[in-house]
Amino acid sequence: MSREVDEALIRRVLATVADTKVSRSAVEFEWPECHRKGCAGRHGSVDQAFGIMKHRIMEDLRTELMCEATTRPDMSQDGDTPEQVAVYTLAILMDRYNVNKTSTYVNAAQLIVDAYPAIIPALAAMEDAA
Repeated sequence: MSREVDEALIRRVLATVADTKVSRSAVEFEWPECHRKGCAGRHGSVDQAFGIMKHRIMEDLRTELMCEATTRPDMSQDGDTPEQVAVYTLAILMDRYNVNKTSTYVNAAQLIVDAYPAIIPALAAMEDAA
């Protein structure tokens, strides 16, 4: 199955990169601090520190791009009602795309709509009912 690269996918990728967390202690261990010529002590490697950061970004992007595992989480149990499945799925999306991770409510909402375009008619109908 292939997917066309569109603005929705680009927004998801950018949000994932922005939200990637890296262990500060792992990077600091590899970040060299001594600049003394001929020092015999063990000092980290800038290349290794960047490698750690790059690896985390790659892992998070891979997870995000595995659409079935991330944006369409299967959190249901056998016997759950459609409402329970909807609640669990929405809870995962609200955690993954919350304002603390996306900087604004609009960005968070856009990412949720991108992940579940079928939600548009349901939410648009709420305006008609008001």
